[in-house]
Amino acid sequence: LVPLHDQTLAAGSNITLAAPFLARPAPTFQWQRNSVALAGQTNATLAITNLSTTNAGAYRVLLTNASATTTSAAAQFKLSQTVTFPEITPREFNFGTTFTLDASASSGLPIVYASSNTDVATVSGNTVTINDVGTTTITALQAGDATYGSASQAREFTVTKRAIALTLGSLTHVFDGSAKAATVTLNPDVPATVNFTYNGNAS
Repeated sequence: LVPLHDQTLAAGSNITLAAPFLARPAPTFQWQRNSVALAGQTNATLAITNLSTTNAGAYRVLLTNASATTTSAAAQFKLSQTVTFPEITPREFNFGTTFTLDASASSGLPIVYASSNTDVATVSGNTVTINDVGTTTITALQAGDATYGSASQAREFTVTKRAIALTLGSLTHVFDGSAKAATVTLNPDVPATVNFTYNGNAS
């Protein structure tokens, strides 16, 4: 026998509820689901079998005797659900790059995402925007509703420094005593400061 308090249970569960109090003289009982009387459910206990979307909900019991009528507090019985959230592949830093997330809930209800470190990445809808190098935890949450309890899954996401290839040019010159220029090409072409040295001397 289970007292009346909110619970989240797996689909197919069986549970027997007990009236949370008795009265003198002996009362009559009427169980309700979502404030609607359940036909024939007039005992001190109520059996819920094969919990599903058709019988999840808020249950309470109405007790009546010659002295008074009392209604118990409602207890919400919800179905459990799971969130499937694939691992997130680490990415190299490229400011403003975006990609989408694809978590799903077994209930079919929508997912809401959040990033623990918005300096590294922010999330809008199911789109992640990379802001900086570092690590953040992205959580996929399904908050539940009147039928399903909440569920979540978290994934760590890392943004690494981006490798830059440098190609030097114009390194062969005829000595004439004057300063010579060299070139450097960056791939990808990003803002950067490059310092040259020649035989250990900065130029």
